[in-house]
Amino acid sequence: MTQEGYLKMSDEELTKLAERYRIPSTSFTKEDPDDIEPDFYFDRERVIEALLVRSEALRARRTTIISFVALAVSVAALLVSILK
Repeated sequence: MTQEGYLKMSDEELTKLAERYRIPSTSFTKEDPDDIEPDFYFDRERVIEALLVRSEALRARRTTIISFVALAVSVAALLVSILK
């Protein structure tokens, strides 16, 4: 999926995807330095960035597998042509 696709998704949809792929979906801020407890919020940018990185990694892995299969077919074809 592209960044535009993720940007069009609702917070609930992004939360479900983040949970499915074990992506932390919250960040925190401490606006008041005297406050002991930080304020947590849903971080859309963080989730979208992590999903984009994951998608890119899956694409790279798929490309690597296709490259190795093509290499194996080429080597097999070379061996067949040599043995004839």
